[in-house]
Amino acid sequence: MTPTRLGRRLLSILIVGAGVACQSERRAETPADAAVQPRAPQQAMTEPYVLAPLDTLGDTTTWGLPARLELVGDYLVVADFYATYQVVVLDAQTGREFGAFGRKGSGPREIQEPDLLFIESTVPPRLWIYDTGNDRFSLWALDEVGPLTAPIESFRVKSEGGFREAFLTTSGIVSTRKYGDALLYLADSSGRVRKTVGELPYPSTDYLYDAEVNYPLPSADPARQRLVLSYLRTNRLDFYDVAGRHIATGAVPVEVPPLRVAVVDGLRRYERPLPMTFGRASATARRVYVPYCHRCTTADRGAEYRLVQVFDWTGVFLGTLDLGTSIWAVEASDDDSVLYAAVVDPYPLVLRFLIPEALRSRKGR
Repeated sequence: MTPTRLGRRLLSILIVGAGVACQSERRAETPADAAVQPRAPQQAMTEPYVLAPLDTLGDTTTWGLPARLELVGDYLVVADFYATYQVVVLDAQTGREFGAFGRKGSGPREIQEPDLLFIESTVPPRLWIYDTGNDRFSLWALDEVGPLTAPIESFRVKSEGGFREAFLTTSGIVSTRKYGDALLYLADSSGRVRKTVGELPYPSTDYLYDAEVNYPLPSADPARQRLVLSYLRTNRLDFYDVAGRHIATGAVPVEVPPLRVAVVDGLRRYERPLPMTFGRASATARRVYVPYCHRCTTADRGAEYRLVQVFDWTGVFLGTLDLGTSIWAVEASDDDSVLYAAVVDPYPLVLRFLIPEALRSRKGR
């Protein structure tokens, strides 16, 4: 390197360092803004682990769409969309149905959209449901369930614009907006927003189909102390604590081409095939499991998830599970030994898979 080039190099380092110092205070407030890029993965993409189901769980004759799964102690809870609108409680080992509760409606025993399920760590554990359609949190005991089961407690939240998806944490409510913007909201238990975090990777909502909007999909660890956001159309995961502090960023180590957009009747539409699609993650204390589709040909965001990408909580990519069928939702056991997957083809049910020991013991750092 010549002296002139060396001088230019040193000058550029000094300029970059000064810029980072000037931005440090701002980034402490919004650490996950659009300038944050996924860290280079510690491991390159490897061949996926191809899995075969151990067994099947659930009643395939009445379910419409088993779209949400949650393990609550020895129970596997399944939220059915578009048919019964019930929440079904199964034995997580045998698949035997203990009962179901809820029906479509706005009454005290009714549910419009059971969009998020999460556990209340009591003995025995209980289930929280965030009902997007009713803007309502409700807490349910699972030892005795049936059509007349009522929640232990419930309360509505009122927030301008409405919450799309929300978790109760020890700090209050963490949510995204119902009709889309580029922020993560931290609110108190009444729904009053205390803080926002962003900008998240989130394009405009003026698309032909709602399913094409790049929604952030939040999931929490069992203790509800950490949050992971996957994005419908962005190869990126963001990890937060419940105070809104950014922990890490991750990505699948594949080259993802940019989305191609066409204008139809004045509205934008993504051209097919879509480069990639993420689903909602399932999180344990150690791992994060995210449904994934590469080069998806349909608009239906759940129609082509066949892979599950696995990360740790530092954002490091660990490996890929190939489930061999299209899935809508996944849920992993607390010890990361079993993965449950909701499927609709050829009919709605839940499959149970054994997670390979080689992946379970893999360390990202």
